[in-house]
Amino acid sequence: MIRVVLDTNVLLSAILHGGNPERVLGSAWEGKIQPLSSPALLMELVNVLKMKFHCDPEDIRKAVQIIGYSVELIKPVHRIRVLGDDSDNRVLECAVEGRANDIVSGDGHLLALGDYQRIPILKPAALLSRL
Repeated sequence: MIRVVLDTNVLLSAILHGGNPERVLGSAWEGKIQPLSSPALLMELVNVLKMKFHCDPEDIRKAVQIIGYSVELIKPVHRIRVLGDDSDNRVLECAVEGRANDIVSGDGHLLALGDYQRIPILKPAALLSRL
């Protein structure tokens, strides 16, 4: 099974907008990929839903609970400091320590890397075309 870190922006898009990010998340429920996340990435999801989108706390709880059931939780112990945005570094940490095959993101800074330690960084559509 393909091990994939889904960046917070992909999860947000899946929850709020659908489209390819929702199809990527659906592929996890279909057993085509094993999504990986970390406590830091899940907390970022909660904070963005709460602070930026002003979502109802109960809706946030349900969304994180549903996502939490489908991800393998990785607890990175080694810090990576490659990119200026620290939340992007958390994605890389999760991918490296979770032995991810891919990172899926819509973040320009991550996508500009192309890959990190031989882990490709892809947009949702690119992952879907590989499945």
